Amino acid sequence: MPDDMPTALPSRDKDPERRAIVHALQRLLDGTPLRSDGRLTVVSLAKEAGVKRHVLTEKHTDLKDVFYARVRDQGSTATRSEAPELERLRTRVRELTDQTEQQRTVIHALARTVQALQTKLAPPTGDRRIPSQGFQPRVAPGPAEDHR
Repeated sequence: MPDDMPTALPSRDKDPERRAIVHALQRLLDGTPLRSDGRLTVVSLAKEAGVKRHVLTEKHTDLKDVFYARVRDQGSTATRSEAPELERLRTRVRELTDQTEQQRTVIHALARTVQALQTKLAPPTGDRRIPSQGFQPRVAPGPAEDHR
């Protein structure tokens, strides 16, 4: 859609189908849907207007384009009632991402410590088994080792 796409709605449209779409579009953008889930999508717009989706995607494409332009100008495809929940979830994702990064750092430090202890506890003969444990520790290959 071009950047110079007008976002104004036709004010005196005589076609009842177009009028229904215009009123539905306004209700969705205002966050006051009557017949749909209130999402800012063409499917919800069609349901809100009481028309089939193809009416918007094939017949009244200008109104569909105006709708998309208005949604883009609002900056979100979430309904106004969903905005606080969406922001809470975005904040939670940021927190979890930070927490994951911190845990990843700790895990790498612990892995280096384990590897150092395994090296220190290994018998001088090259046998990698720890005598008191009786098992072969798994050591992740280093960057220079072959991964085949």
